[in-house]
Amino acid sequence: MSSVRTSLAYAFLNANAITALQFFSSLILARLLSPSEFGVYSTAAVFVGIAQLLREFGVASYVVQAKSITTDLLRAAFTLLLMLAWSIGLILALLSSSIAEFYREPAARDIVLVLALNFFVTPLGAVTMAVAQRNMRFRAIALIGIAGTIVGTVATIFLAMQGYGPISLAWGAVAGTVATFVCTLPLRTAEMSWWPTLHGLKPLLRFGGTVTSSNVLGYVNRSASDIMLGRLINMDAVGLFNRAASMNRYFTSALNGVLAPVMLPWLSQLNRAGTSLEDIYEKITERITGLSWPVYAVIALLSDPLIHVLFGDQWRSSAGLVPFICMAAMVSVPYTASGALFLAKGKPANNLLSEAINLPIKVIAILVAAPYGLYAVAVAWPFVALAGAAVQQILLSRVLKVRLMDSGRYLGKSALVTLVVVLATWSGLQTLANEAASIIKLVVGGGISFVVWAATLKLLKHPLYEELLRLVQQLKSRLAPD
Repeated sequence: MSSVRTSLAYAFLNANAITALQFFSSLILARLLSPSEFGVYSTAAVFVGIAQLLREFGVASYVVQAKSITTDLLRAAFTLLLMLAWSIGLILALLSSSIAEFYREPAARDIVLVLALNFFVTPLGAVTMAVAQRNMRFRAIALIGIAGTIVGTVATIFLAMQGYGPISLAWGAVAGTVATFVCTLPLRTAEMSWWPTLHGLKPLLRFGGTVTSSNVLGYVNRSASDIMLGRLINMDAVGLFNRAASMNRYFTSALNGVLAPVMLPWLSQLNRAGTSLEDIYEKITERITGLSWPVYAVIALLSDPLIHVLFGDQWRSSAGLVPFICMAAMVSVPYTASGALFLAKGKPANNLLSEAINLPIKVIAILVAAPYGLYAVAVAWPFVALAGAAVQQILLSRVLKVRLMDSGRYLGKSALVTLVVVLATWSGLQTLANEAASIIKLVVGGGISFVVWAATLKLLKHPLYEELLRLVQQLKSRLAPD
């Protein structure tokens, strides 16, 4: 367990450093680019993101969860990634004009062309990173991730300041990809041959087909607003909805950045050892909700001052969308670990089935709500999340016998902590005048919520409190002078 906590610590460093850099970048870019320009990039990037999932083809997941790895397996993995990535990069370049014409946005063509360059670089270091993840070398992974993000962030901001507009984001992404590949080179070993082979592709294709189908559907599901709102409403709507979603996305990305790299290799190790995963899943979920539910609730309460202080008046109309998006996140977060668990158990088809059911529900919800405006789309979000949670619960009950009626045992304390934090924060905000500065509201609301959250965790003896104490003690021991 100590090795897992060490891995989580490095993953925490990686995710939070990257999130902090992205957040810092967004503060600057929000003042250099308009909502419409963000909307154009987001729309173009969605298609590239789908193509990227096809390029990955679940190869990294296969390498991580495989019972054993050989030189032939790694050569086959590299060959498959190379063929897919280079082919998809060329297809994206050919489709760039059509994508721009569909959205009636000429700038989208150049953005897609630039982002397509990533596909010729990424596969060169992908297998190396997968092996590092399997071996839980998260210190090296953290340093590589941070280095790539720094290069990408600096490039993006520099180009935006020079007036290059939304394509600055695309060139920044390419710069980060190149930097990441260069940083993977010291991790290569003799078994990671550059020489391609077609031998051993069959198991990769079988596993990758299911995983990729699930990942693509999941990505389209998460990006449905970017894909549809630009056509059904306008690009301003895409930018505003994205900005509202970013209020919890930064936290979600940081959380997933900590958990996702560690979860699959750890659960796979436990499964290979024959360990029962029911108790493990409940412990993970209890700790995740103890942190996530209060954070999402406070973001919803402070949405207006957050948007105003961080991004300025031009984005303030998105603040009313934030509470509904946070509600949806709170509904979904108890199932954060389910995807990795299904993969660790060798059941990737469960992820595919979940996404195949959830995607049409979200598409229908957007189609029905969009004619009534962006606010109506946001109101529909929690109901879409409830449908997704129901599907996940049914699948979990089949794999782990985790029953909904038992959830109070491991979710009850987290729910009570969240309720106390919400009531205390709301009460504190009521003491301020309506015309109080947004920064004052943030300081008061944030301060109250943090103190009450920590105190309530301790009072209720929430397992997360022990984890936080252990983390503080480790930091003290590392920072103490010899």
